[in-house]
Amino acid sequence: MARFAKKEGALKDKEYNALRRKIDHWAVRWKEELLPGWEIIFHYEREPLQNIEGNLLERSSGYTHFLWEYRSASISFNLLLMAERTDRQNENTVIHELCHCLVAELVTGDERPDGEAHMERVVTDIVTSLNWVRDAAIKGKLPKPLPSKSEQ
Repeated sequence: MARFAKKEGALKDKEYNALRRKIDHWAVRWKEELLPGWEIIFHYEREPLQNIEGNLLERSSGYTHFLWEYRSASISFNLLLMAERTDRQNENTVIHELCHCLVAELVTGDERPDGEAHMERVVTDIVTSLNWVRDAAIKGKLPKPLPSKSEQ
């Protein structure tokens, strides 16, 4: 569990810096694994995030703005909200935001009004799958790959 005190709606500098280092560690590590070749800038905020239209996202721990055609993204994290969550939840938020880049080009513009909801579900499922693989690898319980046709 992240152990950072939330006092009067603000994080103290020491708490902010400690949490930022953790989030940045996960962000850089997972970015290299999932999105090599992408240019991603990470932002760490102490207040509610805003989407590209300027709307406040008071209950969002992360927000990703991407230009998939240029393999470029900006990801913002709300450390005030993340301070109340466990390390596992926070790492999952980092992975979740990065996964938006993986599926970004599937939902663009306004051609699908429900596209954002679909993207959230797909990204959440990808994070669940990645966690399963990581946990199985840590426990030494990854299934053996199926033989290829040439091996049969």
